[in-house]
Amino acid sequence: MRYRKTVQMITLTAAFLVLFILVRTKREPLAITLMLALSLGSIFYGKLFCGYLCPFHAYDKALGALFKRLGLKRLDSPRLDRLAPLLMIMAFVILSIVFLKAAAPYTKIRIKLPVLFLAFFFLTFFTPRLWHRYVCPFGLIMRLPALSRPLKPKIIGEKCKRCKACEKVCPTNAITAGAEELNIDGASCILCYNCEDSCKHGAIGLE
Repeated sequence: MRYRKTVQMITLTAAFLVLFILVRTKREPLAITLMLALSLGSIFYGKLFCGYLCPFHAYDKALGALFKRLGLKRLDSPRLDRLAPLLMIMAFVILSIVFLKAAAPYTKIRIKLPVLFLAFFFLTFFTPRLWHRYVCPFGLIMRLPALSRPLKPKIIGEKCKRCKACEKVCPTNAITAGAEELNIDGASCILCYNCEDSCKHGAIGLE
């Protein structure tokens, strides 16, 4: 587990730095094309992009750890679910602009670093569920059925005590209580492994 966490930290940091450099050097089309390609690739390898290569995930993890250290709680509200259709329409519009930028690199749509980081910073005041379930434009692509989901956590039924500690820390509400056991929805899981970290019974492993 420690080895996997180290790999995840390295790849997330590298992804964030690559995005920063590409936007800084005005190569946004290349950055967008790479992210689109990796997102479409999720059909074959599940949400490895979310867990290991998403720049926002890296940013969110870092600020989330800072918030926790400072004792600050992130905002969450059931009202977000009511706004789901509106948020997903907004994500679709963003995704359309992303496709336009990738297809026509010389359009006058520019990604400004200060605006990008300000938007990311604003989103970190909310629980990650807002971004991962509703706002992320690439998440719309990754809702497509995946042929495989490597490195997805799995709840081991005989070890699970149904304490629901994993359910409480899941940022995308991917863990639900079934009639007899808890289940992890692979389509919603972003491979953050918060569930594995929270389980005191060793009931969560990898498929």
